[in-house]
Amino acid sequence: MVHAAQGMVRQRSAFLDDATRRTRKEKTLYWLHVFEGCFDVAVWFREKNRAELLAADVSSKIRRLICAAETFGKVLTFPLVIDVTTEESLADIYALIELKKKLEK
Repeated sequence: MVHAAQGMVRQRSAFLDDATRRTRKEKTLYWLHVFEGCFDVAVWFREKNRAELLAADVSSKIRRLICAAETFGKVLTFPLVIDVTTEESLADIYALIELKKKLEK
């Protein structure tokens, strides 16, 4: 299941661990949330990078997510949250994280 986050508020009955943040040079690449039977990855992007995201090599589900994502905050960022229950979503996650690394330089 792929969806946009509403202020990153997540309801899960079997929450196993707090969110884990993966960084690169003090910048957050993604947040990882682990649940029983699945996990999700949240990647935040700046609004100015939405066009590059839409041009990236990602699935049509992710493109719809990018279009629908709401912008938050003074810096104008938006989250992409991907629930991972199968290996099919991993390629999109890898592509988004690699793009984030390039955009954060």
